[in-house]
Amino acid sequence: MDGVERTDLVITETSTIDRRPVMGIRLGRGRTGGSTFADTLIQRARAAGRKVVIADGDLRNSTLSTLYPPGSEGGTLRPQSDDMVDMKDLFTTAVAKAVEQNASLMVDFGGGDRVMLEYERELSLAEMAESLGLEPLAIYVTGPEPEDFDHIVSLWRSEAFRPEHSLLILNEHLVPNGRSPAGAFRNLVNRVEWAEMAEGGLQAIIMPRLPCMTQMREAGLSLIDALKGRSGKNGARLDPVRQFMVKTWLKRLETIFTEADVVDWLP
Repeated sequence: MDGVERTDLVITETSTIDRRPVMGIRLGRGRTGGSTFADTLIQRARAAGRKVVIADGDLRNSTLSTLYPPGSEGGTLRPQSDDMVDMKDLFTTAVAKAVEQNASLMVDFGGGDRVMLEYERELSLAEMAESLGLEPLAIYVTGPEPEDFDHIVSLWRSEAFRPEHSLLILNEHLVPNGRSPAGAFRNLVNRVEWAEMAEGGLQAIIMPRLPCMTQMREAGLSLIDALKGRSGKNGARLDPVRQFMVKTWLKRLETIFTEADVVDWLP
């Protein structure tokens, strides 16, 4: 199970092992919480006994590579550099490995969306994924800042990767203190571009704020490690209260997936 033990603390879904593998690609600017969401999908899939290949092209903010060290069991694939040739080679290698292992694939380019634009000029990514037995999934992540949302609108309109299953993740962690999530995201929801993308099939869901996210990341802890009170890279571990925060956050997110009817879209 890719080095991650099975646990019943992460997911509550009833469908599991025989589902079709997913090729999930995280799109949008870096530092918007995309790596956290990708980590969540990886953890919940592996907890259900499903294999996931991980490709981390974010050389500036290598969250996934920290959580899943390259070379370890179930570890991350990394490019030699952020050169276009190396980034495309990473993606090609990762897809091949996922197909070979009948596994899902989670790709985080950390804002390196130019790779997707370049690939789309060469072949249809969604069509390619489906032909290889992978269900394509686009994952856009944004906070309430208009500039982050504008970048997503640009990507959506470029049609670089617009499969039938496309998620827009609204990250509550990026909402400034003192503002409600509903109020912070209202300006985006009211924009004409929001309606345009919704009509095109983009499904928006909330990623709730996790109060102990900073402590968890500083310790280099994955969600499962944090949940189980394990020590992180710096020897620190979350106290029981923060462990409970993680457990509650995961349960809330699972409820959101179910209510949005996107459980079967995920790895």
